[in-house]
Amino acid sequence: AFDVVWQYRREPGRPALESDDAEKLTQAISDLQSLSAKYPDSAKAPLALGMAWFAVGKIDQARNQLQRSAEIDPEDTIVLKELGSVCLEQQDFAAAVKVAQRAVAICPDDSDLLGNLAVSQLLATQLSDAKGTIAYALKLGPEDPVNQNIARIIQQVLTEQRPQPATLQEMMQRPPQKKQSFFARLFKRRRSR
Repeated sequence: AFDVVWQYRREPGRPALESDDAEKLTQAISDLQSLSAKYPDSAKAPLALGMAWFAVGKIDQARNQLQRSAEIDPEDTIVLKELGSVCLEQQDFAAAVKVAQRAVAICPDDSDLLGNLAVSQLLATQLSDAKGTIAYALKLGPEDPVNQNIARIIQQVLTEQRPQPATLQEMMQRPPQKKQSFFARLFKRRRSR
């Protein structure tokens, strides 16, 4: 069941699974519920259940299971990362920031966790914090393309080159391109001749 959940893991901001893939996860959910009942003190079964529920679009069930897993093992940054994803999906940005801060407190030099915190801060309109967080993440991992993209988006919002995103999906979209003026297009055409 765990392998199926990892295979069909849903990335934050992406749509829920449909049809055959969702059916495979439904069977895994059933198996994991049995395991969770048999081993109520294990954090792994609720983690996997939370991820599975998230993958099939059952956000409330996902959050409940991930919160349960975080209560059992509050130091597991994977659990916190997944819980933060669900909070972002629910547009509960204040909770997403708190969860991401907990994860960073556990692993303060993890550039992935710092990137997640910066995204949460951006969506919570904590732009100054987001800028500082992503700068530190890039100091730790300057070649990380995901964090480079996050930094670019934060800078674009700060300089008003793109609007403040209201959702993770909005943040992930390319900003609308400004149409060049007639004279700019004309000048470009003449230079290429």
